[in-house]
Amino acid sequence: MPDFTPNLNLEKPIGNENFRRVIFNVNMDKLDTAVASKETPVGAQAKANAAEGNAKGYTDTKIAALIAAAPGALDTLKELAAAIGNDANFATTIINMITVKADRNVVDTHLADNVKHVTAGERTAWNGKAAGSHSHAAGDIASGTLPIARGGTGATTAAAALTALGLTATASELNYVDGVTSDIQTQLNAKAAIAPTVLAANVSGGLGLANAGTVVTCTNAAAIVLTIPTNATVAFP
Repeated sequence: MPDFTPNLNLEKPIGNENFRRVIFNVNMDKLDTAVASKETPVGAQAKANAAEGNAKGYTDTKIAALIAAAPGALDTLKELAAAIGNDANFATTIINMITVKADRNVVDTHLADNVKHVTAGERTAWNGKAAGSHSHAAGDIASGTLPIARGGTGATTAAAALTALGLTATASELNYVDGVTSDIQTQLNAKAAIAPTVLAANVSGGLGLANAGTVVTCTNAAAIVLTIPTNATVAFP
């Protein structure tokens, strides 16, 4: 049997067999058909260009979908790598960081507990403090001034206290009435009148120690000569 070429299946003569015209024509028909089915250079270029355009369009579409709305500073792999510190184990790094963080519920509970934020010493000191609203005895006030409206004098000295209380008398003047327990005028009215010593006109009279506190009056307009001891004190109204 004759041999055939592997691609176009052209018949080949074998041994000393003469190449027959019929076989030759068959082979030529096969070659023509094979050549006709091949693309011309122009057609091949057109198809190549179309394929390239399709590939580019497809690639651009996929890349645009991949980038989506990413900002310009993070729309390349290089920028993304820089953003995560070029850490090839970024996921593991983040997980390790999260692992050492406190649980949010635990933190919230801790922050809401005011007692945990006060030391034992502070609690002891605060427990010894007076309540926000309290009162003191007058004896507890050792410094400062107490206003008149609160029962004080509003001053730190006696003179200033008298002025604050609206008094014009001095402390010495007020001491004159120390021990007085009732109205002074009432007490004076209750005292007995002192009988005056009457000296007649033109009569010289002598006053001695026995007459101390005696009121001397004149009953007429005539002059009276009165001898007063040298060691006596005389007051005229």
